[in-house]
Amino acid sequence: MQAKMLDSGTKDYVRDEQVAYVRKVFGIVAVQLVITFASCLWSSFTATPYEFNPPATYGNWVNSLAVQLTALFVMLFTMIALLCVPRLRKQVPVNYILLFIFTMSEALAVSAWTAYLTPESVLIAIGVLMASVVTLAFAALTTPMTAKLARNLIIGLIIGVFIQFFVVMTMCIFDLFSSYWYMLYGTL
Repeated sequence: MQAKMLDSGTKDYVRDEQVAYVRKVFGIVAVQLVITFASCLWSSFTATPYEFNPPATYGNWVNSLAVQLTALFVMLFTMIALLCVPRLRKQVPVNYILLFIFTMSEALAVSAWTAYLTPESVLIAIGVLMASVVTLAFAALTTPMTAKLARNLIIGLIIGVFIQFFVVMTMCIFDLFSSYWYMLYGTL
């Protein structure tokens, strides 16, 4: 009887730890999305990329080559640091700082793409992404994960990306896209 109570208490403790971990991860993802969404909306509202002498706005600033190259290299170096150095991944203040730096550089890169889009289309994309994230979060919290299910999800994701890539490439071949930026944005 005593062993059963300890076993039940251990299961509850492990379940609480798992729920706390999932909440922490989704909290981090939510903060990353808010930073990226704010940057994308700001660049979409303030950019004038088709003017000959555009004013100095945030949307035009993130479109500059220097900002894009800096964001790309910072993104790559922080990703390499987080992936290849296990000690940095596990140190609590350092990993949050590196993740924040990565998020800011990613937000700058994505903001340059959204500067060419209308604010309405950016808001629609944000809404669709938020609905997807909420749905995936609900599924992650309610579905027991097995190795076979994870493998099938990864295979399905890869197939979906290839289908989307071929659809976008077909649209480009038949001149249904007016710009290569739209092609890049569509394949992401």
